[in-house]
Amino acid sequence: MSRQEYRRQFGIVLQDAWLYEGTIKENLRFGNLDASDEEIIEAAKAANVDHFIRTLPGGYNMDMDQYSSNISLGQKQLLTVARAL
Repeated sequence: MSRQEYRRQFGIVLQDAWLYEGTIKENLRFGNLDASDEEIIEAAKAANVDHFIRTLPGGYNMDMDQYSSNISLGQKQLLTVARAL
């Protein structure tokens, strides 16, 4: 296995979670810019955050502000786990 392939097997999720301005879908796609909508949903399900996202106004298309003040810290952390997946 090459070093590049080996590194692709790992993701980093920091304790101090941060998200980008944009939609939840855009935030999750940042971990893999080529990810399809289906892959994003599968990652969210794997992180146990899909149900939460679907209950938000706009679901995966909900806009996040710069400080993500519209969701809790725990919810931010789950989204960053999904982004890493």
